[in-house]
Amino acid sequence: MEDFITILSVGRPYDIAPESGVGDHVTGCTMSYVTTQDIAANHIDEETGTLGYAPLKERMPVEFYERAKSNGLPAVAKVVYGMKSSGGKQTLYIKGLDFVPVSGAAKASK
Repeated sequence: MEDFITILSVGRPYDIAPESGVGDHVTGCTMSYVTTQDIAANHIDEETGTLGYAPLKERMPVEFYERAKSNGLPAVAKVVYGMKSSGGKQTLYIKGLDFVPVSGAAKASK
């Protein structure tokens, strides 16, 4: 499944050692995004009562931090979603992401 998202922020890369001292380090960075293209539009989530758009978070590889930094944020990106098992449940995750180039007119208004 493909979609467009607006990336709001990317957190500093992290490297977390395993608690027991055995196992793999957990590395990455956290990306906050919204799944709508028009964040200026008025929105009410009838299910939760949330006004506006609550950002979603996704763990991304460490290298993504530099990609986001060189692209600039906020940014629009085309994403491909995948499914993975987490805690016995199927969850959606971002399998692939490409930044969408900004037109000259849009850059000038940034």
